[in-house]
Amino acid sequence: MLTHLVLLTALQDPGDFKVFWKDGFRLETTDGNVKARLQGRIHFDAAYVGNDSDIRRALGFTDLEDGVMFRRARLGASGVIGEHIDWKAEYDFASGTAAFTDVYVGLLEGPAGLNARVGQFKEPFSLDQMNSSNSLMFMERSLADAFAPARSTGFMVYDAVAEQRVTWAAGVFKDSNAQGAQFSDGEWNVTARVTGLPVNEDEGRTLVHVGGAASLRSPNSDALAISSRPESRIAPTFVNTGVIAAEEQTLFGAEAALVLNRFSVQGEYVFTDVDALTGPDPSFSGYYVEASYFLTQDYRRYDAATGTFGRVKPSSALYGQDGGGGAWEAKARYSAIDLDDGTVAGGELSDVSVGVNWYLNPNVRIMLEGIHADLDSVGSTQIVQTRFQVDW
Repeated sequence: MLTHLVLLTALQDPGDFKVFWKDGFRLETTDGNVKARLQGRIHFDAAYVGNDSDIRRALGFTDLEDGVMFRRARLGASGVIGEHIDWKAEYDFASGTAAFTDVYVGLLEGPAGLNARVGQFKEPFSLDQMNSSNSLMFMERSLADAFAPARSTGFMVYDAVAEQRVTWAAGVFKDSNAQGAQFSDGEWNVTARVTGLPVNEDEGRTLVHVGGAASLRSPNSDALAISSRPESRIAPTFVNTGVIAAEEQTLFGAEAALVLNRFSVQGEYVFTDVDALTGPDPSFSGYYVEASYFLTQDYRRYDAATGTFGRVKPSSALYGQDGGGGAWEAKARYSAIDLDDGTVAGGELSDVSVGVNWYLNPNVRIMLEGIHADLDSVGSTQIVQTRFQVDW
């Protein structure tokens, strides 16, 4: 038997692929020189939106409508070639057309041990934004996410040092469209983020995360607008600065998170100062605090290499070999955004959200949450929404 195994191994071509499952479909050559992963996600949402008459009149709506939608429907692939070249190509079809999400090529452990990436991907700003939508505590990111740059086209260098206790990333970007393109004279953005992990014990069950980010931005065509929905994609926009003629925008963000076994809390504060072309320079801000507690023996898993939270892996999956019921997580969040300053009357909005997440297994979860959205000096409405999610 041993002789046959040795002979079979010797006859294998180093370029042959093996296919296996590890939270997704993976392919790898027998010599490990080329690795690839097929990726996808489906996020299907449904929501009831309370039809508040004061908000309708103030914002000019006929109705605040309930609805259903595919929030995300993505397909893509990523991989590593020769241990040092990484790549990713992912597209979202939820809008009915193919829109770029992450499409890039990168260098791992290049000169001076640094990593580099070029293409379209997320600018390094905000823990909430950098966390994958597959791993968010809530269906939507907080109100403060209205300031986060999200995906742009550009070049970035990044690394994790001090035994992955510190991460840093910095890049130069250009605001781009759904196909990763943008044409303008100048108008570049510079963004950087640093995180620290002063406490990391018991394989990530006890940790403290802190971080900060900054971005100096040149708005396209000297026009800037900031807006936000009440943490539901099915709800309409509640606060909006309108178009501001601006030469530059400066963003600052501070973030922190704590994990104590089944309990976790995370929060951020984001501030932006706008260099207006006419009139006074307005400043806006937003913040949130969110917490969760697993009713089962599970916890939020942290990725020290990127300074973000990753996939929840239930200790007992539904229909698993041990006949478990999956992971159950209770959650709550308070967030606020202020878009009023000087001559800009964009509005002030605050949300109180509570809910529960059911992780059937590492790739499937169901989310349910209620939101009390308070539009300052106008009125409030209630939103109840749910998501059915599968990702790989």
